[in-house]
Amino acid sequence: MYVVSDVLGKNVSTPLYVHMGEGGVEKDGPSAAVAFFAALLSKETGCVWSDTAFTGELDLSGCVRPVGGVHEKVVAAERAGIKRVFVPRYNYDRLRRDAFENIEIIPIEHVIELWKVAGEIYDRKQTNIICNQ
Repeated sequence: MYVVSDVLGKNVSTPLYVHMGEGGVEKDGPSAAVAFFAALLSKETGCVWSDTAFTGELDLSGCVRPVGGVHEKVVAAERAGIKRVFVPRYNYDRLRRDAFENIEIIPIEHVIELWKVAGEIYDRKQTNIICNQ
């Protein structure tokens, strides 16, 4: 939870260690790590992003690593009515963004960027972030 603490600038309420390593081992599921991290932030802040999707593998320092099938994931998100999707910078640079009209594709290299960009989007009131006050 050190990265969560760094992002939020405070100590988190519950210590937690989640290891999703073995980046060199072929497996299914590592692309959910950024979404999992967003869920941890949601738990700590009480805010939920109901119109945003996430994909990307994380290393232990919070760096976002590339994943497969990003084009298909963005197509599915757009069809589902999602307004924006966070993707690894590596994948973003190789994505045919002109193929998408109704979705914002946001590249990130580190999970700290996820929180910063989400805060900017919220400040512009361009999202359905629901916060428990």
